[in-house]
Amino acid sequence: MSFFKVQTDEENVKDGGNSNYISSTGMYDVTIEAMWVETNDKGARVIGLLITYNDTLQPLFSAFRLDNNDGSANFEQQAFNKFLITLGIDELEEPAVADLPIGKGKTDKEVLVFNEVEDTPATLKVVMEYGKYNGRIQERKKIKGTYRYSDKATAQEIVNNAETGKQYEKDAEKLGDIYKDGVTEEEIQEWIKNGRNSNAISSAPSNTSDKPKRKFGKKE
Repeated sequence: MSFFKVQTDEENVKDGGNSNYISSTGMYDVTIEAMWVETNDKGARVIGLLITYNDTLQPLFSAFRLDNNDGSANFEQQAFNKFLITLGIDELEEPAVADLPIGKGKTDKEVLVFNEVEDTPATLKVVMEYGKYNGRIQERKKIKGTYRYSDKATAQEIVNNAETGKQYEKDAEKLGDIYKDGVTEEEIQEWIKNGRNSNAISSAPSNTSDKPKRKFGKKE
């Protein structure tokens, strides 16, 4: 009886791993397919991104939190401002209602989408954050750096017409996961090894490698 049969197809031998999903800390070249905003019951606004990475559509929920629940500005509002500069956007108009495939099982969900951001290339520094809530492991993707896709320039380098890409190189050398609530690196490694078992709140989307063949429909 065979214990393991070697696979020689392209998907199993390509360099750089086999995952089309962002599931580890790193620097990522992506396409921003859409950007939406949601508001909680306290009036706090949160920005989400629908991206394509390795030809795979996937959401980044809570990419930038703009407000705290008390109405004050969240510290991530500045990061969002820098992000827009790297995209070449000076101002966002009020968002429009549209359906995005970000619901459970990638079903369409009605959200408020910004028309200025569609099929836009970007470079993101994504850091995995691990913690616990009610004894259950949580995994989140946190955006810790944004860069212009063409030359990896930061917002500061763009505004000051400075040499581009220098901060990107520094940021790429400082990659590390975030551990909160007493969670240890060893505990998370074991959790990942065991397939992010049922005690976890998984951030991974359902499997699909199909980039949408239509633009996301704006509603009148």
